[in-house]
Amino acid sequence: MAKETEGKQLILEEVKKAVDYIFYNPNAGFYLVSAFASQNKPVSSLLITNAYDIFRPSQIWWFQSVYVLNQYRGLGIFKSMFHEIEKLNKQQQYPLRLHVELENRRAQEVYKRLGMFDTNEIFIEDDFYFDNSIQFEDNQQFKFQLANKQETDQFKDHLRNGNGLVSLMNKEVNQIDQTLKLIDHIQSISNYQHLFIVLDNSTNKIIGYFPVFYEYSDWRNGNIIHINDLRIVKDIYNTLNYKQLVSSLMNFFKNIYNPPQKLTSIRWVIEENSSFKDTLLQAGLQYGHYRIYEKNQF
Repeated sequence: MAKETEGKQLILEEVKKAVDYIFYNPNAGFYLVSAFASQNKPVSSLLITNAYDIFRPSQIWWFQSVYVLNQYRGLGIFKSMFHEIEKLNKQQQYPLRLHVELENRRAQEVYKRLGMFDTNEIFIEDDFYFDNSIQFEDNQQFKFQLANKQETDQFKDHLRNGNGLVSLMNKEVNQIDQTLKLIDHIQSISNYQHLFIVLDNSTNKIIGYFPVFYEYSDWRNGNIIHINDLRIVKDIYNTLNYKQLVSSLMNFFKNIYNPPQKLTSIRWVIEENSSFKDTLLQAGLQYGHYRIYEKNQF
């Protein structure tokens, strides 16, 4: 699948380990496989992974590793699988998301017919599992670490007050009570692994916050970090070099941070017309070759 769709050669033993991990850790996701009853053999499969967006606020189901055997394409198999996921999602009503290659117009038309829409979001990324050539500088001006309970509460106070932080990625908080509850939920189930703070290295004061979510990749047998927002304390917003900040942050994740599962890629999920996109590219990240589609009305 990876070789056909993206020209990437996977390591079979790593993929097997990743599938086992997901099977035995249902919080990471689940697989759906389809087969013709008369043949009793799989003809297609997909992976659903769990994610959270605290600013919506909602849990999200992401489609991953969608594949139909070539000889069975055009028969409506993915459509049937999609509807099966909708049935499983009937009670929760989570938004359904996927990313599709820019050039795959056929798949994009299929997704539109299923009620999905282009969100106008893209990935700016460093997929260092497949290519580790990008190097990021650390200028020693910033430090990054996971937020503890007290620091999480400070972040919540900023959001509740509504005027203490500036979102570099133009994220708005429209349902503050639900957002605060979701932050507590995510932090509690993850042992405080989903919110990071940015500190000024010279004063050790908090100058920013950014939530992340971890997507377990069966292609890579490890986590992909998704960053949806980076919020900076308003008083110092106009004083920072954001190219240096992003470069230091990326260096931290690639060379310092040591999570329970290995990191394989870092993706910033950003609106295509966001001006902060240029900062990410200037820092050395690259365009992902995907567009993001979503269905949130059922």
